[in-house]
Amino acid sequence: MDIEALRLAWRPASAGERLVVGTSSREGDTYSFRYDGTDLEKAVHLGFQGYPGMPVDRTTVWNGRSMEAFRARLPQPKRPDREHLLGLWGVAPDESDPFVLLGATGGRLVTDAFEFLPVLRSVAGTRFLTPAAGFRYYEGNTTLAGILAGTELQLVPEPTNAFDPRAVRLEFQEQLVGYIRKVVSDSVLRAREAGLEVACSLVRAAMGNGPDDVVVELRFL
Repeated sequence: MDIEALRLAWRPASAGERLVVGTSSREGDTYSFRYDGTDLEKAVHLGFQGYPGMPVDRTTVWNGRSMEAFRARLPQPKRPDREHLLGLWGVAPDESDPFVLLGATGGRLVTDAFEFLPVLRSVAGTRFLTPAAGFRYYEGNTTLAGILAGTELQLVPEPTNAFDPRAVRLEFQEQLVGYIRKVVSDSVLRAREAGLEVACSLVRAAMGNGPDDVVVELRFL
């Protein structure tokens, strides 16, 4: 997968909304991180003080040491189930690029509310596995549990969405079953705007209580 940048998202305890608060980027082997985005002020108002060791300051660009901190969120090489965990997200077991690993896995920990969301380049051949959002609020719980892995889903832009004008609906037989996650949905729209076709299929639908219960695959064609 070709990742242009990583957006750091934070979920406040008082609300379920995922807020984008910063961007990690790289040039060659050099990494940097800065706080930015339209959600940042709202996040600060809700109590966000920054990633541990990196207090909020729009004027500061954090150097490569930020990536060392973020890398600690990844499954470590000696972890016995690392290959299995990476395989769940379509990542090769020998993958070592922290950008790819953070973008694919989200770098989520049970101890905090941070997550990395990838900005995907509009390149034909890109394949990316991503959790679906919002399916519990619609008929996704029951509908998706009843269809087979590999079933094609429809991607429908929703520019009138009150929370995100770049939102993309997930539909099955014209029925809303969820949404593509924030930031990733923007990558879908940018790929289409660049003239690519974007296909989507169901990978798994466990229907438990975890954030990764429903996972879909996006394909830029």
